[in-house]
Amino acid sequence: MKCLKCNSELNTDVQYCPFCGDKISEQSSNNQINANDSTNLSPNLVNNDKLIPLTIFREKRIMGFALSFNVFVDGVNLGSLKNGKSLTCQVGIGSHEILIKCVEKDVKQSINVLANNHSIEIITYARIGILAAVAEIKDIIYK
Repeated sequence: MKCLKCNSELNTDVQYCPFCGDKISEQSSNNQINANDSTNLSPNLVNNDKLIPLTIFREKRIMGFALSFNVFVDGVNLGSLKNGKSLTCQVGIGSHEILIKCVEKDVKQSINVLANNHSIEIITYARIGILAAVAEIKDIIYK
């Protein structure tokens, strides 16, 4: 199923879009969502009433500047993270899995979003690997 506001792929059991925060139950009550659509999205939303912005930032560095990282949150591809750029989505309260895929090595990180968090920022960078640049997580900042 897709969110009508931001066109993101959604799991059928969510009440709010984890990307834009739009209430899905209102969309479905308007008969605007196709019940036959499927998705791989599986966010662990403990409290759907509060969505927190999650920003994944890649520091600008010369090493690996031409290689982009593919970023996934709870199995959903947020897109390609290029040198000096960031990607942002909304996540619910609970635990979430971050996956950063690059040429040589994937990086997995679990985060736990609490009710008192206002935003979360994950800072990544590229370091020298054996064959190519490798993604590394430098810091996770809970605000």
